[in-house]
Amino acid sequence: MLSHHRRDRIAHSSKWRKRSVTIPNNGSFQLRDVWKENAFLFHHVGLEFGADDYVTKPFGLAELRSRIRAVLRRGRTWTGASEILTVGQLALDRGTRAVTMRGEAVNLTFSEFELLSHLMSEPGRLFNRQELMRAIWGDSAYRDPRGIDVHVRHLREKLEETPESPRLILTVRGAGYRLQRS
Repeated sequence: MLSHHRRDRIAHSSKWRKRSVTIPNNGSFQLRDVWKENAFLFHHVGLEFGADDYVTKPFGLAELRSRIRAVLRRGRTWTGASEILTVGQLALDRGTRAVTMRGEAVNLTFSEFELLSHLMSEPGRLFNRQELMRAIWGDSAYRDPRGIDVHVRHLREKLEETPESPRLILTVRGAGYRLQRS
């Protein structure tokens, strides 16, 4: 909550800033100087009026991507109800991030869970590596598509009775992967 003094200062600053835009630039006045002098105030105002975050220049793309993902995660609301996906004896609970195979708990990494969740969302559908990379990491521009192969191998080791002869997560040579329907 803003104090009365702070609100007056913000209102005054906003009016002054608007007026300053119309002042002719004779070389001695720059709008960026006004911004620099009042940057703390403008950031504060933005946050007070509903912004979730702000990024100052210069910033890296990795930082920006991380901040966007953080805001998106905060935007998800948890209703208490879990979405449970089941394919044969494999069950995945998105709400609790729990996986069971034949009634036994299976510990998965973040990437393995996201990959399996995506495959289970449409059993039988073929997903190429790019689609799976986007499902796990969002932007796949900086990732090696072969990383998906490693995660699939780890999933097979954890879920398949004989990982060398998979019957659950199938490879479609040159195209991608599919989760076998029961």
